[in-house]
Amino acid sequence: MKKSIVILLSLGVLIAFGVYYISEHYFFNPVTFDKDQVTPHSWTDYERPLEITIYSFEEERESETIDEEEDIREFILELKESPSSEADATATDVRGGLTLTANDRTLLEVLFYPNHWEVLKREGPAFEITDSLKQLVDRFE
Repeated sequence: MKKSIVILLSLGVLIAFGVYYISEHYFFNPVTFDKDQVTPHSWTDYERPLEITIYSFEEERESETIDEEEDIREFILELKESPSSEADATATDVRGGLTLTANDRTLLEVLFYPNHWEVLKREGPAFEITDSLKQLVDRFE
């Protein structure tokens, strides 16, 4: 009986340590993480600290770096919630861009056009720029 209690307590401590380690070192956890066009890598690639850099190609070329996790989560959620778009694949009027990096590795590159956005380096659909995504981008430009 005592042996099984010790084993269960040891197992509980190991699980608690594992959960703590993952939550401290990684942006996502393996249970709730879903790969898609916005987050195409393994959950282990999204190591803390993450940074988003927003680029504006309008009048002046400017960039803004975001390192607050709440803001990064908000950007990722807004990008994931954007519906697919029937955008012109030959569009050349790029308005801005976004990069997501972790430990000097680029995990996501996005180009913003007037009515849609696209993920670079991936053959996939274009996505609509929703009003909430536009407001979020405008807030940091």
